Amino acid sequence: MQAVHTNVVDLIRRRACAGNSDGCPGCYAYPDPSLLATCVRGTCMAVDLARTAIVHCKQRDDCRIRAASCCECDGSTEPPPLVAIRSDREADYQKLVCDGEVVCPTCERVYPRTPYARCQDDHCVIQR
Repeated sequence: MQAVHTNVVDLIRRRACAGNSDGCPGCYAYPDPSLLATCVRGTCMAVDLARTAIVHCKQRDDCRIRAASCCECDGSTEPPPLVAIRSDREADYQKLVCDGEVVCPTCERVYPRTPYARCQDDHCVIQR
């Protein structure tokens, strides 16, 4: 995983897939919403949520499921990619994924019964 500025994503992709006329199918995978890029003091940084306190837990009730995007209610009708985080770490998660001082609209996001968040090996994970 590599965190890069959005201005160079296409360049990085072309370099990684150079010489592959099929458009790089050998290295393509669906994005993992628990792997993300954020800006720290002007530098793009890769973050694996599994290595942060945002997902550390002791029991199932510590965890909740949420949309991986900055604001849970973004108006989209498509099912969002989901992540599992500690229920009390929402503000920390938003600091990682939101640009600047975003104020998300208040909403009651209703998630399906499955998948759901649970605590496994001291980490919040999505159970499918």
